[in-house]
Amino acid sequence: MTNGFDLLKRRIDRFEAKNDSISECANSLRALGVRICSFENLGINQSPPLVLSDMTIAQILDRIIEINPGYRWDEPTIGLINIVPNKSVLDSPVLNAVVSSKGAWRLLEDDLHIGTLGIFLFEEFGDPDGPTVDISLQHVDLRSALNAIVAQLEPMVWHIVGQPKAYYLSFTIVSATP
Repeated sequence: MTNGFDLLKRRIDRFEAKNDSISECANSLRALGVRICSFENLGINQSPPLVLSDMTIAQILDRIIEINPGYRWDEPTIGLINIVPNKSVLDSPVLNAVVSSKGAWRLLEDDLHIGTLGIFLFEEFGDPDGPTVDISLQHVDLRSALNAIVAQLEPMVWHIVGQPKAYYLSFTIVSATP
């Protein structure tokens, strides 16, 4: 519950995405103020727009997963949703890291070595270090590490797109519900 309200039960009158890809659906949910992190192997998606009416966030997520077999969604912490492949580079264990007041981007590259996993930062903020975080990561996978980082950077979310050995990790600020 966030502020006494269960995000997954929030009803959406009309949900529209340019197509039914994970990235487009996640972008449309972010536009509605939903903190959703996503990972998508890019391909050519020429599907028609996805339009859903009078559904809860959970029902919309279920429909997205139904359309995109091999993906799942969960809520690792209240108010933060992940939509990810059933198996991916996100399942890779990362090195233990205990840092204090270190830039998140620097942490990802220098301590978690995301480049060795074929993931590269898409630096949209122009800061090579990123916002500072305090993290203690012990025996976790990459997805858990990313969630721990964005937990400190609310209202940011992470998202990864690309193809094996050429994934791009980006962070987006999700605006409050319109």
